[in-house]
Amino acid sequence: MRFFVDLVGGQKQEPDKLYWTEVCWGNTDVDWLVANTCNFLNGTDAELKQMFGGLHLVLGYATDMTIFCVAGEYFANRLEVQGIKDAWHRQCDQYQPPGNTSRVFGRTACMGESFPTDGPVSVNRDSVSTSGYSHDDFTTQ
Repeated sequence: MRFFVDLVGGQKQEPDKLYWTEVCWGNTDVDWLVANTCNFLNGTDAELKQMFGGLHLVLGYATDMTIFCVAGEYFANRLEVQGIKDAWHRQCDQYQPPGNTSRVFGRTACMGESFPTDGPVSVNRDSVSTSGYSHDDFTTQ
């Protein structure tokens, strides 16, 4: 994973690097993580799995993405009527230019998790090292 650092004189500087093996999210503290940044989830399932320590899902992009302030609000509002994965892909469909791919990666059993305001929250137990992992992509047309 590479993170954009700064512009100096209008030029991009070398980004900091963060390796999947250097983070371990979850473990009863975090269930879902939104990484609203370019190419955050562009690895293989085996590579991405390394950063899971109980985390259920990571939402991000497998390609470039464009930041729109209203996209976050749109995503949050969609969570009232859709599952987490579907709400994330829907905001991509609404706000990203053609060719951008949103990705939801995580424990296969957690792909249907949701927390609608008028119904029961659907959350699975924290993942374990033997959990099955997968990703679900949506590319804008």
